[in-house]
This record gives sequence, C-alpha cells and structure tokens, in this order.
Amino acid sequence: MSVHPILTTGVDRTVELEVESVSDRSVADTKAGSPSVRPAPGPRKFDPQVWVLAGMHKGDNGQLLNLAEALAFSYRIDWDDQGSASIMADRIAGGRLTVRRRGAGALAGPPWPDLILIAGGRRVGDALRIKRASGGRSRIVCLGRPWANLAAFDIVVTTAQYCLPRRTNILHNTFTLNQVDGAELAAAAARWEGDFAHLKRPWTAVLAGGKSGSYSFGPEIAERLAKEAKGYARDHGGSLLVTTSPRTPAAATQALRRSLDCPHIFHAWTPDADANPYLGYLALADRFIVTCDSASVLSQACATGKPVTLFKYQPRLTSRIVTALQRPLLPYLERLTTAGIWVPARDMTRFHDVLARQGLLETRSRESEGAQEEIPDDLGRVVRSIRALVMKSLAQDFPDPKAGEAHGSPIPPMAESGYGRV
Repeated sequence: MSVHPILTTGVDRTVELEVESVSDRSVADTKAGSPSVRPAPGPRKFDPQVWVLAGMHKGDNGQLLNLAEALAFSYRIDWDDQGSASIMADRIAGGRLTVRRRGAGALAGPPWPDLILIAGGRRVGDALRIKRASGGRSRIVCLGRPWANLAAFDIVVTTAQYCLPRRTNILHNTFTLNQVDGAELAAAAARWEGDFAHLKRPWTAVLAGGKSGSYSFGPEIAERLAKEAKGYARDHGGSLLVTTSPRTPAAATQALRRSLDCPHIFHAWTPDADANPYLGYLALADRFIVTCDSASVLSQACATGKPVTLFKYQPRLTSRIVTALQRPLLPYLERLTTAGIWVPARDMTRFHDVLARQGLLETRSRESEGAQEEIPDDLGRVVRSIRALVMKSLAQDFPDPKAGEAHGSPIPPMAESGYGRV
C-alpha cells in the first residue's frame, strides 16, 4: 500500500468523541453469556482505521476522499495497480484469487482496517479479500454500484442512475458525494471575484461536460449549448461564465468557444492549467446551465441552492436502446441485480427525474420543475450511517472496554441516542 504524500491529510488523526454519560449500562457478552458493565467516562480516544481503495476514475476517487475526510477517522490510500483482466477474474471469484501486486504490498497482512471504502466494482475483489482475512470484522462501504452481490457489502451508497433496488444496506442519495464545502467556496469566491468583476450581473455559469459511456459530446452539441446559453443570457440579462471539463473533446471546446458572441469568460480545461475557475463559478454564479452527462457536476451545481437549468441532448444510440429495454424489466430483475448476476446499465434520465421531482432543476419555459425542497445533506447522512456502523461493530467486537484498549482502539460506550457527536 502506498500513501499519497498530498491526499492523506487524514492519516494518523485521532478523533475526540463527546459521548453521553452512561451509568450502569450492561452490554451482553454473547460468548461468555454474562453481562459486563461500562463505567461512565468523559471523552475518550477513538480512532477507527480506514483503508481507501482508490480506482482509476478521478471522480470516484474524489468522492472517496471527500467521504474519508468527512468521517474524520485515520485513513490510508491504496492505489490501484491491477490490470483489467485480473480485476474481472478477481471479481468473478469473489476476491478468492491470489493477486500479485506491484506496489508496496501492505494489503497482504494485518492489522486489518475497521472500514474499507471503495467505489464501483474495480476494487471489489480486494475489499472482499481483506474482509475475509479479518474474520469479517472489516466493514465495506461501496459508492455507486459494486458489480457484485449486494449482500456482501455493509453499506452501498448509490444514486438513481445506477438503478439499484431498495434494500436495508443501500442508501439512495439525491447527489453524488463530491459536494464542495462552504469554506472552499468562500475561498474560491475571494480568489475569483475580482476576475469576474468587469462582467455585468447576473452571472450564468455554463458547465460543459463531455464524452462518457452514455453520451458523445461533439461540435454540433457544443454549438447547441452555446445557442441556448446565449438565449438564456438574453432573457435574463448579464454575462456567461463558461468552462469545459476533462471529458470535453478538443473539437467541441473549439466549437463552443467560437459560438459565443455575448459578454462572457471562457475557460478551456487543460491538465496543466495554472488556475481553474470552476470553484469560483460554483461560488459566484447566480445560476447555472449544466450538461446532462455528468451526475457529479449536476450534484455540485444543485447543492449550491441556486437555479440550475439542465441542458439535454440525446445519449448514444446503444444507450438509448439498452435503457429503453431495461426500464420495464427492472422490477423483475431485482433478484438478479441483488445477487450481482445482472448489473443494470446506467440511466441518467432517472437521475435527472429525481432532481426535477425535488424542484432542483429549471427549464426555460418554467422557473422550476416543482417546489424546491431543502437541499439534501447526503454526505452528512452517509457519514452518520457509517459512523453508527463502525461504532456498533467495535462495540460488538469489544464489549469490555479494556479489551478495546488492548486492541489499540478504546471505544466509548454507545449512548441510547446514537454514536455521539464530533
């Protein structure tokens, strides 16, 4: 396991939990058959260990790191070094293969983590192997869709486009977990406001996506986006703040740039850009136009609470055919999906529909699809669920506080109202 020198700000962190006073609390020792009584301590050291098994996709890894930071547990990052064929075979075998790793190899031995975080199916084999080696003590949380038997995971955190069934271990969120916190937005606002000051308000941010498994974003689509953005600026006044993304093809970037003939700022994403105004757009824009291909960008824009207009264009023909055939069959495929035999195709229309039903999207013909509900605190809900899971797991493993101290992770007694507060 290699530890990234920049992204491991959570390593070696110890958390102070304030726990409600609990006196004369009996915790059944199922092995001995006799109760042990916890005293009523003040705040105690509690430091569950987390392994973040990163994959190949930056968006997924960003969500994993966001979650790891929000949990406030110590964590380490293991970077993916397996080939696709090895991963597919390992996934089919349920993590029972012996996998040779090119890295430092820290996955090969204990101490095993209390919690494993993965996204998608790429690291499923590693996660299951670790859980098996730990005797089932390590808990697994998967973001997105795991491409495996859903019962193998303690918590699956998903969004509507993945079409997963309703189960007690699945959290169905409105947004992806890459929301930007208030402090970052405030810093971005201070950094970029002067650069935008010459433009007339209101500012409409145009967030262009790009190619994905379901969508192809070419020059014609880019020109349509520019036309709609100009019309929006004409109707509402003000200026445009335009940016492309890592997935925007060069030809589409050029078409978008040359089609804009109204007051605007244009940022063409490049990997070596010295400064990216994207967070400044999120912080300072008065409204957004976002292409329909990215759940992450839509989540970040909608989470600001500002008006968001969805720019729709057709998915690829194969995606349209597959999702059209799949939709009426989903209820009948739930058992196969739960068993990991059938993995539903991604259906972004379902994600858009959830946002619209909650009043988080606008159209040019209507100010809102519905009455806007309170912005969901999806990250907070996930953090509370995971912390409760870890606390419950440690309490079951070490019903005697002294046993927990011997393990190296003293645990506070669980209060009736929950896991305590940070």
